[in-house]
Amino acid sequence: MICNFSKEHGIKEYLKLIEDAKKAVDIPVIASINCVTPREWPFFAKELVNAGADGLELNIFIPPTNINLTGYKMEETYIEIIREVKKNVDIPVGAKIGYYFTNLYRTIFKISNLEIDNIVLFNRYYRPDIDIERIKIISNNIFSNPEELTLALRWIALLSGKVNCGLIAATGVHDYTGIVKQLLAGASAVQVSTTLYQNGIGYISTMIKELEEWMKRKNYADIQSFKGKITNDEDNCVAFERVQFMRKTTGEI
Repeated sequence: MICNFSKEHGIKEYLKLIEDAKKAVDIPVIASINCVTPREWPFFAKELVNAGADGLELNIFIPPTNINLTGYKMEETYIEIIREVKKNVDIPVGAKIGYYFTNLYRTIFKISNLEIDNIVLFNRYYRPDIDIERIKIISNNIFSNPEELTLALRWIALLSGKVNCGLIAATGVHDYTGIVKQLLAGASAVQVSTTLYQNGIGYISTMIKELEEWMKRKNYADIQSFKGKITNDEDNCVAFERVQFMRKTTGEI
């Protein structure tokens, strides 16, 4: 009973947040919901639309900690969630996923064929640590750092132009340089979070201003002029496929 009450209360609070956000801003409001099964979330998605959401981000994470859960079954659950939600809403839908898949490339390609609007790469998972003096589990690494940008960068570069939806970069974008890198790799958009906690919401204006200054220096009239530019070169694509450090020994790599 308490569990059900807590859940219903949380849902009502979130729906109220969407309603209030719609009244307060003049930009689209994207509702992000955590999905683990295809059962309850389709109905909740309809409630979010009724609350005024302009789009949905399905934040899907199924922990790969069940020894009886096959890779195939996990992938199919992701696909079933998206299919069921899309049956119930007529607004843009995106999926934010992780990288725990047997074949990440194939999984993203399959998801992109579901008439989904975009895929966000990647979820940043909770990272527990251990305090060795208090012998206690603690929450550490709450905020991302710029070095974490390269995981999404690699996969966006490898998948750009090869899947049937937009790719959005998440995690590690702390300033305009991170935005530029992801756009050069082929990202349709980027998500930022940590840098806004650290520098304030107004830092968005700084990042946009510095992005525009970089574009002016490089003589780019708009983002489309350089989006995916780095991955148009086959040699660059090979670099993103490389998984180990190579060292010259006898003149060969």
